[in-house]
Amino acid sequence: MKKGFSKKLLLSIIGIFVLTFSIRLYYISQKVGVHFDELLTVSVSRNIQELIFPQSVVISNTGKSFKNAIFGESKPDLKSNLSVLHENNFYNRDCPSLYFTTFRILSNSVDVFDINSLKLWGCGFNLLLFCFEFFVMTLLLRRLFGDNKLVPIGLAVTFLSTGMISMTLFVRPYELQILSVILLTYLVVVFLQDETISFSKYLLLIFSLFLCMSSGYFMLLYIGAIGLLSTVLFYLKKRIGRVFLLLIGFLLALGLSTLFYDGYFSFLESNRFTHMGTFFSDNFIFSIGKIIFSFLFYVPVFVLLAGVGIFVRKDVKLNDLPVLLFFTGIIVSLLIEVLAPFKILRYVSPFFPIILLIIPYLLSKLKDKIRDIVAMAFVSIYFILSLFPIKDEIQDYQVNLNNFANPVRASIENLYPNADFLKNFDDENPVIIYEHTWFNHYYVIPFMKNNREYLISYGNGEPVLTKYNHYYVITDYVYKIPKGYEEIKSGKSYNLTWYEVKKEVIDKSN
Repeated sequence: MKKGFSKKLLLSIIGIFVLTFSIRLYYISQKVGVHFDELLTVSVSRNIQELIFPQSVVISNTGKSFKNAIFGESKPDLKSNLSVLHENNFYNRDCPSLYFTTFRILSNSVDVFDINSLKLWGCGFNLLLFCFEFFVMTLLLRRLFGDNKLVPIGLAVTFLSTGMISMTLFVRPYELQILSVILLTYLVVVFLQDETISFSKYLLLIFSLFLCMSSGYFMLLYIGAIGLLSTVLFYLKKRIGRVFLLLIGFLLALGLSTLFYDGYFSFLESNRFTHMGTFFSDNFIFSIGKIIFSFLFYVPVFVLLAGVGIFVRKDVKLNDLPVLLFFTGIIVSLLIEVLAPFKILRYVSPFFPIILLIIPYLLSKLKDKIRDIVAMAFVSIYFILSLFPIKDEIQDYQVNLNNFANPVRASIENLYPNADFLKNFDDENPVIIYEHTWFNHYYVIPFMKNNREYLISYGNGEPVLTKYNHYYVITDYVYKIPKGYEEIKSGKSYNLTWYEVKKEVIDKSN
């Protein structure tokens, strides 16, 4: 293998990096709303309990006070906050604490969070992770395909995927999981290919295992799958000693994970795992199709891929490493979709880079001139669809669940509708958020004006608003306008509807 890429290849790789980075920046600028889980990222990282109100009680406070209640003051007591994250992730058992801890450190200078600060520190952190992903993916592709055009092609189809772009927009641990999967896969390939392994690479392997374990519990399935694959391949190559090195590395990484996060195994007590019995839900097949055709391969890519596969089928060897990695990614993704509480993109997106290795692999079986034409077709499709996707503005669990009418074509998630309708409310009349579902106020609080007063009520009975002549109400159900009042304006954002209501003026001249 050459020591470095040719100048032409290097310029191609840099060009693809600039392109994929710029597309991510563009979509971050288009992100105008938030996901409830993104706000939990801030709350959990600062050890703030969920803001739940007593039923049928109206709570009045300023926007800044409500923001502090769910996001907290950032600067005080960083050491104490990190200590609690280490111990129990503040009782958030669904995810290990590495992403939250890193996010907490990076955002320590931010006092109050709103949509702009969430994009700056959350999406900014994800962009940094993307840069590392791109670098390691370059190394992986070079290991598998050598110093040729397949490297920039593999980078293009991977990082132009709308599923991958969507995760950069999502301030949750999935971007870190993508990095951990790429890094672990690269180091496993190094162990499989190299005759000798340096101590520094072995330490890096342990770190990659730790990164996987500490970024998400489903990553344990990938560790198990790629560990099993490596064991079989080492056995066939009569390198049993490498198997023991991997096992020791796994145990050391597990020890580091439990040291870093004292409550690592608390996920076994999580409520999420009570849903594991509903393996094949009604929407399982639809969700798989939605993920494949909207975020991964798309219909034209799938057709082209099938055509190339048929054309080169005689040259495809099932024991080739890219093919084995492809099937590993597919099997783990299907298993996770079976086990996951929701059949959605986020849980399987970390394995997209491994699954997409099949494209440069099949291209490698074509003759040069045909390869260039087909490769350009693949890259063009991914590029065009990354610029003109459907923008899924609703929450991800609503996109896939029993939504068979939803069009199946390239989509970008995690943009969300704009909840900034609050800025259109005047400062004179009261604003009350009344909800049946306790967490809906989370969508509105980041957009509150800091010094304006708001009222929040949660429960079965409607708060008495007839003492006001003119008011605004935001609710998660159809609000019945009181007798003697009229609706001036109304609108909808997320699953919330807002109304401007005013007492009717009685004409006494008659």
